Amino acid sequence: MNLHDLAGRLDRVRFNGDSFMARCPAHPDNTPSLSATIGDSGAIVLKCFAGCEFEAILYALSIDATELFPEDDKPHTNGNGHSKANIVRTYPYTDIEGNLLFEVVRLEPKSFRQRQPDGNGGWVWSLKGVKSKPLYRLPQVEEAANNGEPIYVCEGEKDAERLQVALTSGVATTIAGGAGKWRAEHTQALRDTNVIVIADRDGPGRKHAAEVAAALGPVAVSVTVVEPATGKDVSDHLAAGHTVEELVPAVTETHDYDSDDAPPMTDEDIDSWADPWDIPAVTAYPKPDTHLIVPDDEGTDHTSWWPVDLASLFDGTADIVTPTLFRRDDGQPIIYTGKAHAFNGESESGKSWAALLACVQSVNDGQNVLYIDFEDTAPTVVSRLLALGADPGAVLSRFSYIAPHDPLWVRDKITAGGIELATLLESRSYTVAIIDGVTEAMTLHGLDINSNNDVATFYNILPRRLKQEGMSTIQIDHIPKNRENRSRGGIGGQHKLAGIDVSFLFESTAPFGVGRHGVSKISIEKDRPGQLRQHATGRRVAELHLESDPQTHALSASLKAPEGAPQQSDHWQPTILMELVSDYIRDCNAVGHHPSQNDIEAGVSGKGENIRKAVAELVRSGYVGRGLDGRRNYEHTVITPYTETEEPDAA
Repeated sequence: MNLHDLAGRLDRVRFNGDSFMARCPAHPDNTPSLSATIGDSGAIVLKCFAGCEFEAILYALSIDATELFPEDDKPHTNGNGHSKANIVRTYPYTDIEGNLLFEVVRLEPKSFRQRQPDGNGGWVWSLKGVKSKPLYRLPQVEEAANNGEPIYVCEGEKDAERLQVALTSGVATTIAGGAGKWRAEHTQALRDTNVIVIADRDGPGRKHAAEVAAALGPVAVSVTVVEPATGKDVSDHLAAGHTVEELVPAVTETHDYDSDDAPPMTDEDIDSWADPWDIPAVTAYPKPDTHLIVPDDEGTDHTSWWPVDLASLFDGTADIVTPTLFRRDDGQPIIYTGKAHAFNGESESGKSWAALLACVQSVNDGQNVLYIDFEDTAPTVVSRLLALGADPGAVLSRFSYIAPHDPLWVRDKITAGGIELATLLESRSYTVAIIDGVTEAMTLHGLDINSNNDVATFYNILPRRLKQEGMSTIQIDHIPKNRENRSRGGIGGQHKLAGIDVSFLFESTAPFGVGRHGVSKISIEKDRPGQLRQHATGRRVAELHLESDPQTHALSASLKAPEGAPQQSDHWQPTILMELVSDYIRDCNAVGHHPSQNDIEAGVSGKGENIRKAVAELVRSGYVGRGLDGRRNYEHTVITPYTETEEPDAA
C-alpha cells in the first residue's frame, strides 16, 4: 500500500509532499488529526494527534500493520497463492479438533504475516473472515487443562516454542498478534485452569500481562504473573542459563526501563513501543459504519457502499427480525433483539420501572444485562430489581451496573472510560443494555440535546456502539410536560426519534406509589422493523401495572396486553425441532463455533420455515442467545439446553 492507496480510504485528505493529514477513522473527527508520512524504512507512519491508539486506527481502516510496508518488503504470491518470499518459520493456529484456521508466518528479512488456507491448496494473506483466533496449540492446551497441568501464556510464538522445550509439565501458549489482542475466547479456553502469565520485561509487556491476568482472574483457578530474571523475554531468560523456576515476580509498574540493565530497544520492538499519549491499547474498537465489510459472492471485501446481497430475501433464508424480549403476560415480547429502543415519558410515568422489569426477565432467563445509569444509584436500582422478583444470584452474576461520572470522549479523544467500556464489551456479551437518562448522558459529554448534530454524535458514541455488539438497547428519556410543545421522541432534537428503531410513549393513567395500584399505558410511536403493531390495539401495545400492597407494601408488577390485543394463548411451538436445533447449536458451541441461521438450516433436518420458527422460539424463550459477528451476521449460542416437553408434536 502507498500513500495514495491509504488516502483513498480516508476523508478530508490534504497532501503536503510525502505526507498528508486526514480525518482519523478511529474517532469522531471534525478537524483532520491523522498524520500519514513515509518513515526512514519506507513504511507509512500513522499518528493521530487526538491520541488514538495505532491498533485502533488499523482496526478502523480494516488493514494489517504489514500493509503499511513497501510492497518489496511483503510476501509476494504467484497465481496459485503460494508465497515466493523466504519463509523462515510457520506457526499454525487450529481449532480444538486440530483443523487449521490460519498461520503466522515469519519471513526473512524479519517480518511477520498471517495467512489462511484458500481451500484450493493456496493461501489468502490476511485473516479477513476468520472468526475464531484461538490460543496457540489449543488442542494441547485443552489436554493439559484436563490433566490439571499449568498453562504458561507468553508473548509470541517463538517464546512459546522455546519455553515448551524447557517445561517438564504443562503447555506454553500465546496469541496471534501479540500485546493488546487478548479476546474473550482466550479467557474462556482457560476457565478453571492454573495459569502462569510471563510478561516481557518492558512497559508494554507488563501492561499486556496485567490485562491478561485481569481477564483471567474471575474464571481461572489461579493466575500468577512472572517475568524473566534477565533479558527482554523468556527466550533471553532461558538462553542465559536460567530455568523456568527462576522466573521472578513481575514488576507491577508499566513504564519503560530507565536503568542500566534494561535490554536495548531495537527496530524489532517497534510494534510494542508505548504510545506517547500513554493510553492503554484498545482490545475491541468500534469499526465505523463507513468501513463495514460486506463480502460479495466472489469473496472480495468492499465498503458499505457495495450493493447488499439480496438473494436471501428471495430464497427463504432471510432472518426476519421479530420481538424476542420483555414479554407481556400473554407471552408476546415487545423488544427486538439487536435494535435500539426508546422509553419516552413524563416523570413518574413508569418508564424506568418498565426498563427494570425487562432487566428482571432477562437476568432470570439467563441473559446478561448492562445498565448504564446517569440518574440514580446502585442501591436504589438493585432494591427495585429484587422487589420486582429478580433472583439475587442472577443479579450478582448477570447484571452489570455502571454509574458514570466521566465522559467517553473529550475533544474528539477517547478517554480512559472509553477504553474501559471497550474492554468490558470485549470480555462479556450482553443481551440488553439500558441507558437511563439521555439528557444527563449528553450533558456529561458537553452535547446540546436540541442540536440534531449533537444527538447524532451521542448516538455514535454510546447507543450505536452497544447496538453494534448485538445488544437490544433501551434508552430512557423525558418528554415535555406541555402537550402543545410535544413531538414524537424525547425532549430535544428530532434526531432522537430518527436515530432509533423503536419508540414507546409512556402515559400514566393511575399514579404509582406506596400502597397504590399504578398503571401506565404504553403506545408505539415508531416501529421500524414493522413486526410489533400487529400485536397492539391501535397504537397501544401494553400496560404496565405496579401494585403495592396497602398493608405489607409488597410490590407486584406485570406487563399486560391491552384490551382487544391479539392473544398468544394458541401460540404454536415446534418443540421437536426446537430440541434438535438446541442440540445442534450446543454441539457447534462446544468446538468454538457459533452457527448462523444458514448454518442451522443446513445442519438440522426439517422444513426451513419450521426451523426458522424453532430458532425464533428458542431466542424468544431465552434458551438461545443471538448476537452479531464481525461481519454483522447473526450467530447463536446456547444459554440453557432445550428439552421437549409434553406439548403436542408440531414439528
